[in-house]
Amino acid sequence: MRTAAIRYHPSGFKFERERPMGLHAANVGFLGGFAASISEGERVYCYARSAADADDFAARLGELGAPRGTPVEHIALTAVEQLAKPGCLYVPAPVLGSSAWHRRHVGNRQYSLCGVTHTMSSARAMDAVIDYLVAPVQRWDALVCTSTAIKSMVERMLEQMADYLVARVGARPVMPVGLPVIPLGVDSRVYAAAVEGVSRQGYRAQHGIADNDVVILFLGRLSAHSKAHPTPMFLALERAQRASGKNIVLLLVGWFHNDATRDGFAAAAGTLMPSVRVLTLDGKDAAVRAGAWRAADIFVSLVDNIQESFGLTPLEAMASGLPCVVSDWDGYRDNVVDGETGFLIPTVMPPPGAGQDLAIAHALEVENHDVYVARSSQAISVDIEAAAAAIARLAGDEAMRIRMGAGGRRRAAEHYDWRIVISQYRQLWAELAELRRSADEMAPRTAAQAPWPAREDPFALFAGFGSGRIEPGCRILAADRSPLGAFERLTRVPLSVIDGSLLVDAEAVMRQLEGAPRGLAIEGDGSRHEARERGPMLRAMAWLAKLGLVKIVR
Repeated sequence: MRTAAIRYHPSGFKFERERPMGLHAANVGFLGGFAASISEGERVYCYARSAADADDFAARLGELGAPRGTPVEHIALTAVEQLAKPGCLYVPAPVLGSSAWHRRHVGNRQYSLCGVTHTMSSARAMDAVIDYLVAPVQRWDALVCTSTAIKSMVERMLEQMADYLVARVGARPVMPVGLPVIPLGVDSRVYAAAVEGVSRQGYRAQHGIADNDVVILFLGRLSAHSKAHPTPMFLALERAQRASGKNIVLLLVGWFHNDATRDGFAAAAGTLMPSVRVLTLDGKDAAVRAGAWRAADIFVSLVDNIQESFGLTPLEAMASGLPCVVSDWDGYRDNVVDGETGFLIPTVMPPPGAGQDLAIAHALEVENHDVYVARSSQAISVDIEAAAAAIARLAGDEAMRIRMGAGGRRRAAEHYDWRIVISQYRQLWAELAELRRSADEMAPRTAAQAPWPAREDPFALFAGFGSGRIEPGCRILAADRSPLGAFERLTRVPLSVIDGSLLVDAEAVMRQLEGAPRGLAIEGDGSRHEARERGPMLRAMAWLAKLGLVKIVR
């Protein structure tokens, strides 16, 4: 069974935040699924900045169901050669370029890289994908796309960049990485257990919801500019209530960006759906979320935003046994089967070219990401009549709700349970390992090339700054009759020591100079390999000259 080292920082794998985001929920879910997939005695690898972060990783795995005593090996960020042990590095982001350059120091075939898409509308995410055509990523690397729509977006960016490179350098680069579609997941058993553990009647009674009321649930970030504009939902619910003759209650379970957004939602709801009762609950509370899943009859999410890349909440709704009325948008259309587990509501957007001014403002950083997605999404419409008809139909047909809810629960368990999703990741990691053995390497590094041209050895990159260098033929002469004594005195002077790692080598040089009145000769062939092997010693000699303790002469 193939594994991967997990690139880990505690802040990226915690959902208990002031403003939780979908990517944090996805990372927590992935880690839980990975923990559950670990077999007894299997070694797990954590690629993290510090041992403390690796300890945090191990503790989280234990909390999430890994076998007791699972061995966790910490691989430091500077020890990239150790990543050959697991054979793959999983990065919970689309940013693979820098990791590919790091790998080039030890050899491109040493291990694979596996990233994943989250929000792809940010400049950082877009630039990360474009970078694949320049960075040394290989065919044995992969960017997991969580939806078919995201894959098409990534392919378009790469094709556009490839077209540019043809015009620029006269050659078209090949697709550098695999783009498998693997969805995010949900722990269907946990959701089923959480829902079953709540009294539906008791929860509804607690919030003044009658037995014959039809409860519509929206759960997630309550943001008009970066998640889902509420107007289509509010208008559709008002019309659905009139059409169905049912008393509809809307549960808004989530968190607001700020008080102004909260006030805006309340004012819009009062104006656009005066007949529908609204209950707003804190979605950061797990007990509130579990109760809402249990109390609801229909899940509605008319997402219209380009920052949405997948949509976890429809999976959670299906795992909870709720039929879904969702926009036909991005990953939502992959997850909800129209007419079987709910209804997909058509969306309309302007044609290509209609947003060039938005792209320019974003590119020039005149407007930030929030403004970019807000202005873009304001021009995306959701079919209000279709949404109203779907909600009214479900509101008036309890048997249909039960049938679609059961179908959704089966689909969540059979296609999106993290157990199944993680098995797809492990299979992918095995396929990448086979490609490392068989596929041709793109742009293999020669001995004369720097591993990463933009991060080259500073004494090579800035070689033109100085007028000379320490090389074979030079001699190191002591400037004082008592080299060690002078060294000890000067290194106590404030500001003398900046890089303390040079102290041992510097002291060794001064100790050798104690008995060498003619100094020390610099010998060798002057090759870069030799300089790399003796780098700390050569830097120590230059530092001693900076302090006036030695002279470097030819």
